[in-house]
Amino acid sequence: MAWIKYGIFILLQVVARVAAWPVSGDSSTTSPPSSPSSGGDPTPGYLQVNGTKVVDPRGNTVILRGTNLGGWLVFEDWMCGITDRSGNNDREPQVTLEGRFKLGPTKALIDTWQNHWITSADFDNMKSLGFNLVRVPFSYRNFKWSNGSYINETDAFSRLDWAVAQAKSRGMYLVLDFHVWEGQIGQGSSNYSIISQPGALGQAQRDLASAIWSLVARHYKGEPTIAAYDVMNEPTGSPGDILQIDMYKAIRQYDPDRIIIMESVSANPVSHGWTNVMYSFHEYNMEGSNFNKNMKTYLSEVGGYISQSNSFNIPSYVGEFMTTGRTLTWMLQQMDASMIWWSGWTYTTVSQGNWGLYNFGSSMDVDVSTDSYATIMSKWSNMGAKSVTSIASLYKAGAMA
Repeated sequence: MAWIKYGIFILLQVVARVAAWPVSGDSSTTSPPSSPSSGGDPTPGYLQVNGTKVVDPRGNTVILRGTNLGGWLVFEDWMCGITDRSGNNDREPQVTLEGRFKLGPTKALIDTWQNHWITSADFDNMKSLGFNLVRVPFSYRNFKWSNGSYINETDAFSRLDWAVAQAKSRGMYLVLDFHVWEGQIGQGSSNYSIISQPGALGQAQRDLASAIWSLVARHYKGEPTIAAYDVMNEPTGSPGDILQIDMYKAIRQYDPDRIIIMESVSANPVSHGWTNVMYSFHEYNMEGSNFNKNMKTYLSEVGGYISQSNSFNIPSYVGEFMTTGRTLTWMLQQMDASMIWWSGWTYTTVSQGNWGLYNFGSSMDVDVSTDSYATIMSKWSNMGAKSVTSIASLYKAGAMA
């Protein structure tokens, strides 16, 4: 999601959320696996890029429409009912909690949050809205302890595996989105773009991120429920696309056939030797109520990105966006006419109105820097009912069109 908490920091691709805690267990290793699986014929069941469209194994065009699971594996204080007066980053409440309550108790709090923020009933509801796509933001902290060691594979993937099973049983697809990488936060916002830059520090961060993608690609090799991997959420532009090149290589080492989604890229993928890729962009410049202005913004920004992807003969994907009312209805119609994928931001928030299709109430607000352990555990164990917002019916109409 765009960095709204800093006053709507908009990252539109080309020019150009907190880290999750492992689910259970305490086994770890100091490094990821190093042996790639062998290549071969295209993996059965995978979606594939075919020109500007995506097709299934029978050659049928597949258009995916859905939502994001913001706040589930990646906290964002502003939309999760969290106040943190410690000075830690908006995506780091677990750092504050660990400083107060230590590792084990903090892990129990994060587990409780993740158990209640998204449930199987939510997947039923997303299906009823006509969605066939769920974009799942994840963090390097799903896979690594705070000391940098790797969590054992079963525990590290338990949440994502659960989401895969939920989607598969309903005939839905997932896009896995690398939302928080090592080095992105905890050092100040000025360091957000280091991973995109040349030099030793940038390369070190890219190596760490590549190791995570190697884990994910190996673990899910052969799993057709995952439509694509979104290699990095809202990175800044990278000279020579060095960031995207490294992530592509890391994934392709283990999975030669998965669709790979790139953000912040303007080069023709052919120039990098990339195959089976699509380009994604996010749109947060249409939040106001001026319909005519919003139409012009869409046509110049989203329309421009679609035209660029079409010129490269690859598909387009609007991975995040937020707008309401007449503009939302019109935007969904435009994306449908262009036959592109989309996923709005986001499914659930805490008292943030139309930023979510559904809202938890303010009764679950917590201050992670001052509230007692018992208070936080109680509120996260009893999140209460969600209220539907005005955009849910508009999304349903758009998804079922």
